[in-house]
Amino acid sequence: MQATSEYIVRTAGSLVAGWVVPGLGHWLIGQRQRGVIILVSIGLLWLGGLAIGGIGVCDRQKHPAWFLGQMLVAPALAVNYYQHRLASGSSGQPGAFEPSYGHMKEQGILYTALAGLLNLLTLIDLIDRDADGRRRDDTATHPAAA
Repeated sequence: MQATSEYIVRTAGSLVAGWVVPGLGHWLIGQRQRGVIILVSIGLLWLGGLAIGGIGVCDRQKHPAWFLGQMLVAPALAVNYYQHRLASGSSGQPGAFEPSYGHMKEQGILYTALAGLLNLLTLIDLIDRDADGRRRDDTATHPAAA
């Protein structure tokens, strides 16, 4: 019972860490190389989407379906908040936000949503790994590895 609750707490912690910073959950369970690859690939895809379309691509009100994918990378929530603050003029700088239009915005939305969906796959992979970073079914099929 103690081992199960400890596993759940450790898995939940690595899931939250992997959501906030893609790859950090794998890093915490000892999968350092996998964590770095995830961080670089998903991070560059997400940042590339922001660079192409600007911060207007993360807009929960205008694109709610796309935002469901984008929010799977936690910084999208902060970008959405900041974008709405700039657009409403509450930042103290009138006209501080200029939205992007056309294909550039569409590509940015697509890139950031794909980054979120890829991060969902890495979070599912974290659930399937034990504290040592091995897949849980590997210990059943290879008792010598356990």
